[in-house]
Amino acid sequence: MKKWYGVKTLYITSASGKVKPASENRYNKYPKSTLIEERVVLFEARSQIEAIRMAENEAKDYANSTYINPIGQKVKTKYLELCESFELFDSPESGVEVFSSTEIFKERPKKIDIVNMKFGKDHGRQEELLRIRFLDADLVKHKE
Repeated sequence: MKKWYGVKTLYITSASGKVKPASENRYNKYPKSTLIEERVVLFEARSQIEAIRMAENEAKDYANSTYINPIGQKVKTKYLELCESFELFDSPESGVEVFSSTEIFKERPKKIDIVNMKFGKDHGRQEELLRIRFLDADLVKHKE
């Protein structure tokens, strides 16, 4: 009997190469910036092991591409070969929990530290400038 599993996979995306001359001053402040992505994908499988195997194959396909960002750099995503699965106890539909993960801390962290760790720091306008580095130029319209 097949069951539904939510499997979380982790990725790191980086941009390399020269920035277009018109973009240099604006986007070169953090040339080594990286993007960390967590994805939760649903799989119907006979076991947790099968779901993880399916997720790893899907993750490798997902990360198997390169593209050029709007500022002329080559962008590559790498699957970190880490995944975690969660068996859904209900059939997928609106409002059903698809993933749950816990983490233990030796001391109680501050709420802001938890938010920053799980969602990233809010860099405001600076984040918008950083994010352009990881977008596919063919999918977005970018104005200098």
